[in-house]
Amino acid sequence: MFTTLESLLVIFLLVFFETSLSLQLPTLQRKLLKDGFHRELQTIVEIPLSLFTKREGMQCHCLYKELLPSSTYVDTFQLKSVSKHLGFDYVSPILDIEKPEFQENTFSIYSILIYTELHINSDSVISNVTLPIHLRYHLPATDYRNFSIMNPGVLIQCKNANYIGEILRTEQIPCSPKEDILCEWNLIKYNSNVNELRVEVPVGNTNHTVLVVIGTLTVTFGSCLWIVYKVFNTKIKQS
Repeated sequence: MFTTLESLLVIFLLVFFETSLSLQLPTLQRKLLKDGFHRELQTIVEIPLSLFTKREGMQCHCLYKELLPSSTYVDTFQLKSVSKHLGFDYVSPILDIEKPEFQENTFSIYSILIYTELHINSDSVISNVTLPIHLRYHLPATDYRNFSIMNPGVLIQCKNANYIGEILRTEQIPCSPKEDILCEWNLIKYNSNVNELRVEVPVGNTNHTVLVVIGTLTVTFGSCLWIVYKVFNTKIKQS
């Protein structure tokens, strides 16, 4: 039987061990930049160098598996022009960017693959990706419409280095968007600053329906009267 002191020591060692492991996990930071319908989704992944062995000449790549709701879309034409400048490549389905949210029934959730490099920075390797996203128009409501953006799956593959952190599973995914050759990518476990991002979509306020209708009709009727007055006034002067 353990004494009270021995039991406390075992508990302390277990807690210390778990804490040490959690401190060694890669970290993911997520936030939305800008306001309105045109946003930027920033994702920063940082992996301690201590989670790699045989690091001489190491080269690592990172792959984000983003699952975005139909309330958002990415403009592939925009991505084609800015992805090189932003330092990533991508694979995305073709989306109809003109459809409002209530007519988009092709996807409820769609997947985008983001390919980028992991850069060595002091005692860690880092990836920083900013993805332009856009919000679809929603039906009017009495308040903001809300939806969530989930955290991505983070996968890595390395040359001249072995990853010794926790790997959830290995997946066969194309090495890059430009080739069909499959590579082994390791889906890694990480700590995140958020579980998901909550997004508020500006919508028309149905409480203002009567006011908007009356205002629109008043302005339209008044404009018509003014045009008729100017037309008749011009004819009278010409005669």
